[in-house]
Amino acid sequence: MHPIRDIRSREVVLLNMVHSPICIIHRTGKANPLRSAIFVTSVQRFSVQLQARRQAGVSILHRCFCGWIASLIGVWPLRGMAVRTAPPSLRGAPDATILVALCSASPKVELRRMLERMPLAATKGTYPFGSKLRSLVQQDRFPKRIFVLGVYASAVHAKWVAPDGRVLVRALAIASEPVIFWDGQGAADLVEAVPVPKGAGQLVPADGALNGPSGRSLDADYLRPLGVSRQDAWLCDMVPHTCLNSSQAAAIKREYEPRRQKLGLPPVVLPPVPRVFADKSRRAEIVAEIEEAQPEILVLLGDKPIKDFLNAFDRRWKRLSDFGTDVQDYGQLHETAMGSRRLKVLPLAHPRQVSGLGRHSGLWRGLHAQWTGNTARNLLV
Repeated sequence: MHPIRDIRSREVVLLNMVHSPICIIHRTGKANPLRSAIFVTSVQRFSVQLQARRQAGVSILHRCFCGWIASLIGVWPLRGMAVRTAPPSLRGAPDATILVALCSASPKVELRRMLERMPLAATKGTYPFGSKLRSLVQQDRFPKRIFVLGVYASAVHAKWVAPDGRVLVRALAIASEPVIFWDGQGAADLVEAVPVPKGAGQLVPADGALNGPSGRSLDADYLRPLGVSRQDAWLCDMVPHTCLNSSQAAAIKREYEPRRQKLGLPPVVLPPVPRVFADKSRRAEIVAEIEEAQPEILVLLGDKPIKDFLNAFDRRWKRLSDFGTDVQDYGQLHETAMGSRRLKVLPLAHPRQVSGLGRHSGLWRGLHAQWTGNTARNLLV
């Protein structure tokens, strides 16, 4: 299911966020554009049964569920109404309780509360303007056909504009992404949910390409060419939270720190980009996720997952180029063993290379383009 879908009978948007708890926002008019919302919690298994399974009966059930919610919120002002449901497709699900709650007239407050429910990162941290550093992990814990391993999580970026209209920072990391490999949907609401004190100016969404580029690339350049969707993939980063890169550190030092004490802004505490992205302990956690996911194929995005993860189990490879740099070598499957499992490894260039984000290699971008057009569609047949 696509992250955003309109339901015709009412101006209702199902904001699925792909692998997070579902949020349905009811638009009631221009005066109060976001009046009420329905948060569905404790529904990892529920949402998977309704969305990931492609049987016709389940699809019909999902449409009926959405229609029921749409009509319900158009009739009654719901306050704390709980509905317990157990359709046949949910047999065995430990908790399929749907919690329905009325939101206040302020979408910023409700969105902030929703984001606060996300797990804090094991490494404590705070973004500019006070949002807490949070871990991004796979929410749907059902077995998947493929397991995608990236490097580290990105962030929600905003343009920081001074009270006099000057752009202070073109793209400032201000919050953790709402889901792993976020595709940028809902960026404006996420930015608006970050409180900015008087005198600090305002935050507006960064240019469209700067929010969710890796998530969009994952869908368009990796999963779709393979003939699968996120519903078939278990997503993981070696570092499950944002890291402070040199450009962000420089922007914070230049613009944020001089204003921090004067305006009472919270200090920024974010972990730097590590030299090693997966130590022995973290590798064990990733292997445990692989065991849980039971994938056929492990997709590695770029050099880092090969060097800091795969090489610990299979010494044949340390970087992407070790698999070959010719068209016939790029993006092929390779057998390996990991933990108690034997599986196939699919090494591919990082989304930065594939999508031409910032500094990138024309070689890898060209090889991947040929892979998407010729090789990918036959790999999982």
